Amino acid sequence: MAKKGQSFRQYSLDVKMEAVRLVNEEHMSIREVTKQLDIRNKSQVQSWVMKHRAGENPSQRPQGRDDPKRNFPVWKRRCRIYGRRLNI
Repeated sequence: MAKKGQSFRQYSLDVKMEAVRLVNEEHMSIREVTKQLDIRNKSQVQSWVMKHRAGENPSQRPQGRDDPKRNFPVWKRRCRIYGRRLNI
């Protein structure tokens, strides 16, 4: 969970693709790639490699859950939970 005032570093698509290339083609370890490209967290590189292997674009950010409740107003959810009928 992010702490108050914490900033996140964003990497360009070129850096991401270079990291993936170094791991896949040059057979460098994740740790070596993070040091060489000055990436703070090795799990970032791991996720880019996994996305690339799955055929996804590593620059795409997750779009949130496909949860219909997410777009449902809170008061309507409460009415559904407590069994009240809505006459809308």
